[in-house]
Amino acid sequence: MRPLALPRGEEGLTLQSVVQLAGWTGSGGAAKHIIQAGEILLNGVSETRRSHLLHLGDRVAYQGDEVELVTDDH
Repeated sequence: MRPLALPRGEEGLTLQSVVQLAGWTGSGGAAKHIIQAGEILLNGVSETRRSHLLHLGDRVAYQGDEVELVTDDH
């Protein structure tokens, strides 16, 4: 698992943003596709809502790679 820093001043990020920031897709359209296909796990459970707001400590996984949202000063 690798950390993914939540930008300063942000209370959370959408699932789609996390998928893109993690480097799993190069575009929002591709992120939308893999999320809606049920390929993304949020805290171990498949999540298909791309606008779902994630917070510190949430873990997101795709094809064996996992990121955890941490503070920017982690």
